Amino acid sequence: MPLELTRTVEEAREHLSSHLRNETVDDARIREHVRIVAGPQPYDHCHFAADQFFQFDATSGAASNIHGQRLLRVTDNFLRSLSRALNDELGERAPETLYRIGRRWGDADVKAFVPRIEQEYGCAFDKLGMGAMLESWWWPLRASGWGVWRYDFSHSRNGLVLVELRDSAAAQAAGKTGKPACHLYAGLFAAVFGFLARRELVCAELECVAKGDSQCRFLVATQRRIEVAVSHRDAGATTDEIVRKISSLSQS
Repeated sequence: MPLELTRTVEEAREHLSSHLRNETVDDARIREHVRIVAGPQPYDHCHFAADQFFQFDATSGAASNIHGQRLLRVTDNFLRSLSRALNDELGERAPETLYRIGRRWGDADVKAFVPRIEQEYGCAFDKLGMGAMLESWWWPLRASGWGVWRYDFSHSRNGLVLVELRDSAAAQAAGKTGKPACHLYAGLFAAVFGFLARRELVCAELECVAKGDSQCRFLVATQRRIEVAVSHRDAGATTDEIVRKISSLSQS
């Protein structure tokens, strides 16, 4: 999880320019469309090699990624201890606290992402393709160990977004608890999809590896619909049944 920025915005953009730009084709302009360039790809949009994506400063002991974000490398015990400490202090309010942490994380992360992705693609944010934009946003999280996701917009006309997540760090840390454990992710998804929709959205985890499901699945929608979805979930309904039941509800 990015905990703090090691560079200012200007320093981060300069750093990105030296790593992502191809100076032979770059004119450093932000356009209203994605430019198609003949010849070599002008950017490295994904960094699959760890030695390219992560840097480690042995002098200061600081780890960061290519976007200039400071990283803290921890094991599952960190998330497990965080969850247990919150449960000890807050009891039933602990899941809501983790959700709010996730929302604040998502709010900060997506706001930093917008100028970064505009600089990388040389294109105004609202002109980027949704698929390329979302995968570019998630890639640093995947590389940092937060899992592999798949978003589903097939019910978007009904105001619903589904997210499937595999290898959830929170679920792995929680173990088999018999109940949803990925409150941090739920807050993160609510913040990001709410930012994209330009409206207040809420997220709930409908399936979780921690409660015995094969994967973690989340639903993003309005507050009222999520409240109904959670009541159906707790009554034992499947995700598909929940989606069918709430698709006809008002989006307000």
